[in-house]
Amino acid sequence: MKAIIQSYDQNSGKAVLQTCIPFIDLKQIAKFTARTRPDVDPYGATESNEYQRDLNLKHVKEIIDYIKKSIRNTGSSNSVALFPTSMLIAFNHDEQLIESNASEIIEISLPDSCYIVDGQHRLKAMMELYEDEDIMYKSFLESYKFNCTILLNFDIWEQAKVFADVNFKQKKVNKSLYYDIYGTFHPEDSSDYKQNVIYLAHSLVEYLNNSPKSPLYKSIKMLGNGNGVISQAFLVEALLMHISSPRGIWYFDANSQTIDKTILTPMKSELFTYLDVIKTEFSNIWDSPDYIIRKTTGLGALLRLMGYLHKILDLKVIPTLENIDVDFISNVYKNAIIPYISEIKKSEDDLFAKDGSFGGSGGKGLELRLYRRLKEIVDSE
Repeated sequence: MKAIIQSYDQNSGKAVLQTCIPFIDLKQIAKFTARTRPDVDPYGATESNEYQRDLNLKHVKEIIDYIKKSIRNTGSSNSVALFPTSMLIAFNHDEQLIESNASEIIEISLPDSCYIVDGQHRLKAMMELYEDEDIMYKSFLESYKFNCTILLNFDIWEQAKVFADVNFKQKKVNKSLYYDIYGTFHPEDSSDYKQNVIYLAHSLVEYLNNSPKSPLYKSIKMLGNGNGVISQAFLVEALLMHISSPRGIWYFDANSQTIDKTILTPMKSELFTYLDVIKTEFSNIWDSPDYIIRKTTGLGALLRLMGYLHKILDLKVIPTLENIDVDFISNVYKNAIIPYISEIKKSEDDLFAKDGSFGGSGGKGLELRLYRRLKEIVDSE
């Protein structure tokens, strides 16, 4: 096969090559390895020459579903960009590649076996799918080529360092950027549940940040940057609790519902009304840097409470999502929640001050504790 030499050390024989390798060939030579876990062999684990993590079978299944969907949704298998980023593989090669380290295209043969440095889950998913009896999948896989980076003559420790650098040291994609990209596009496939719910949550966060009537107008760090007080990723995840869980107040069932602007209207109305009551009742501390009411702990707990208040109010009074009356939300719902929020306000220093009971840095655990305390106050009302 032909390969491009990216780098080559003539003295050590180490090289980095770029090439495409047919799946049908790679599956025959790939070695799947995993480090021995200390809880399995506490003495032998540190002696292990392997660096891979155990295969995550759930992740393999997710990749299989992704491949199937990608193949089904295109009329031409050549247009499916399944895995455009490189697989990392490693093997040894005894012969000298070239006489100098100039960039060249060379011919090199595949060995009898190779290590998969990065990309084990992708390859395993394809191998399992290849056993599927559906001829459409089999035909696609038989013609598929992996974009591969070859680590030539790297020993096991050098491979491990590359693996660690790729998986743990390289900068991860900012979560807010991920939600912004993934949530911007209306899902073409109504069965793409994950993108459906992210699209809804992301749309609500955009409304919150861009609407002049929003209690959080221009206060959200879109893309994770800027002068906002709360991150886009945090708010998306907080709202996903209400949309993606079957017990959530805005549960979205992709099998029976379709996305359009009307489904977002009641969600937006309830969210804006609820936060507007919070902002009004706590106007004296809403913008204060000495309080956490607009930080992840405070706002996260309050958004959880929104779901609880929604459920304890008479469901015969609050219409269902499909036929909800926006004017009703802005008036009746608003008046119904004010007494609960007013009761919470009596303990605002303990609940939301930085030097109060919940002002420390405790992540989701502290947020959950604050929510439970808010819930206790609501239940006592």
